[in-house]
Amino acid sequence: MRLTKSKLHPDFNYNVNVEETSPLTEKLIGLWLKHDPFIKIVAGDNHEIRRDAMLALLGENAAQRYMQRSKMTLPTPIVHPSHVRQKADEFLEDPQKRSRIIHQLVHWGSDTKINQENPDSHKTRMQIIHSLMGPLFLNSSPEQEKLIIEGLKVLVVTKTTSLGKTGEISPLVHHEILEKVSELLRYHYALITNQQKSHTEAIIRAHLLKSIQGLKETGHRSAYYVADDQARRKRLIAEKFPLKPDTYQGLLEIARHYTFSANTDFRRSSQKLLQDIKE
Repeated sequence: MRLTKSKLHPDFNYNVNVEETSPLTEKLIGLWLKHDPFIKIVAGDNHEIRRDAMLALLGENAAQRYMQRSKMTLPTPIVHPSHVRQKADEFLEDPQKRSRIIHQLVHWGSDTKINQENPDSHKTRMQIIHSLMGPLFLNSSPEQEKLIIEGLKVLVVTKTTSLGKTGEISPLVHHEILEKVSELLRYHYALITNQQKSHTEAIIRAHLLKSIQGLKETGHRSAYYVADDQARRKRLIAEKFPLKPDTYQGLLEIARHYTFSANTDFRRSSQKLLQDIKE
């Protein structure tokens, strides 16, 4: 299964009820508004100025049609880690939005234009990984869990970059991915081998409990978890682990991918992980 970009594109509200065809005069004026050097100096990328000009020249319907045709040329949004945390809060607070939010986050992490616009886009992608594999994963339904795993594969392996390569570029993002995958797989292995009382299992569980609240690195705490509901968080972990077979295999595929990494540290870490969990 692939997440399609058509479903992930940010929503713009251009719902106008006008006929689709435009008179030739309107099209010619639209081209003039778009390409005239003087208008470019005055308006720049501001489509609202051009819309107002079309409104004054040909009326409301022409202006609405002009904005419909121009909507895909709007400036690419810049996405910051705070936007990702807001989406994570929405995910926790509104179950009806959860699948759509997973799609949105994967889109933000994989869209070339969005990542080119922000010089610190790797920080945003790190927050996306942290959210997808932390509070979102632990609060997801089986169907949403599958979306998250498939989304991770897109980010790790098939994400198109500005260099024409595929997959994630930033070592910091890869480190976050491998750390989270290791955390989930190690806890799963500790449970199925009856090591619940081990020191390693206790440390991993502490990380998972922290992940539910999204506290790691950011210091951010969702308003959804105002009370320190330790029992509820432990119940969430008990419901997620041991991992479902499909989820386990998906995470295992990502871990195996890093055994072929050009980065020596990632290669060694993934190899040790697979050895420790007997894979």
